[in-house]
Amino acid sequence: MLRKLFFLAVSFVLFFSLISQRVFAADPANLKRFGIGWGYTTVDYDLYAPVVTDLGIGWYTDWAPHNTTPKIAEDMAKRGLERLTLVLTRSPYRYYSTEGCNELKKYVSENPGAFKPDVTYWSVGNELGYDPDDLTANKYATEFISWRDCIKSINPNYPVGSGAITSMWVVLPRTYPLSCTDIESANSGKSYFKTYINRIRSLNGNKLPDFIMMHAYNTCYPALPGENTNFSKFKNGIITYRQVMKELGLQNKELWIKEFNSSGYEGDFLKDSFEFLLNTKDKDLGYPEDEYRLVQRFAWFMLKNTPDGINSTSQVLARTDGSLNSLGQTYRSISRKYAGAPKITNSPTPIKTRGDANNDGKVDGADYTIWLLNYGLDKNGPSFGDFNKDGKVDGIDYSIWLSNYQ
Repeated sequence: MLRKLFFLAVSFVLFFSLISQRVFAADPANLKRFGIGWGYTTVDYDLYAPVVTDLGIGWYTDWAPHNTTPKIAEDMAKRGLERLTLVLTRSPYRYYSTEGCNELKKYVSENPGAFKPDVTYWSVGNELGYDPDDLTANKYATEFISWRDCIKSINPNYPVGSGAITSMWVVLPRTYPLSCTDIESANSGKSYFKTYINRIRSLNGNKLPDFIMMHAYNTCYPALPGENTNFSKFKNGIITYRQVMKELGLQNKELWIKEFNSSGYEGDFLKDSFEFLLNTKDKDLGYPEDEYRLVQRFAWFMLKNTPDGINSTSQVLARTDGSLNSLGQTYRSISRKYAGAPKITNSPTPIKTRGDANNDGKVDGADYTIWLLNYGLDKNGPSFGDFNKDGKVDGIDYSIWLSNYQ
């Protein structure tokens, strides 16, 4: 009798374990939700590409079509990553002009692998009313239509989204220093948003953004009623954005967060914010085609900042060898939980193995000898044993060699 009860108990445990696995099973389709912003420094691609793939992202933000080299963009596409690239940001794609549009057409036609329609998204503008800071709402509406028409003339299947507004409570166009205001004031972020959407409608209602972009920094956000945490401000910023989208008849548009990080927030913000973004649904405000979730995609800012890591507490890569730091490991664990391990859909361009000084495809004693001969010298590049490319050959480079020794 006791044996039967024991096996019955074990059966129940296994059954509920399987049920739990089914409920919380990772869905590869969720990978497209997870994004990253490159940061302010040129990405050392040989060093970072394998790590970026392992991080568990589905897309990344690129601040201009030429910001990432065509080779890197094409290789990232082969790794299954989608790219959001921006116009109305940097020359020659600043304010719209016929010359700028023709230059964009030429650049895309010369680099088709870097701009494949199935992995390329476009955003007109970065941080509206701030970059550039003389961009009024009405002017932005005409800029959006012009750049949208240019991009769609290259390929009508390219999705073209809006630029981002930092906050519905910030003064726009932006003042210096940044100023907050009442959300219903004539110069608020909300007023800016409503003005440019209504202006686009009045010019051509068929040319609204394909998706809407926002930033989710702790900027002028009030907390939700009855709450007083900074995390509550983060939630309120997103909910309010969706409320204004509903007022404008944009509930059927995806909402993307192009930038956010832990600056100004307390606790384990990355984990808490990701769980909120992945699980919060609202049938009154959310996107109907995504089970009424409030946000469809979100990009943590940033991958890596300046080489020495100044003001980069939100970066997910270590400052030395490009490995994931503790924040990056948290990002990866959440991505694995909801999307599973990322899969490379095609064979990407081979990436040089870290620690391979003589470029023979393996990390061995010959590479150690090269490192040793240059130890303590100011040399730049893996061929001298400077595997993290910081301009000096030191113990960090030895650690990289040792971790990849075959």
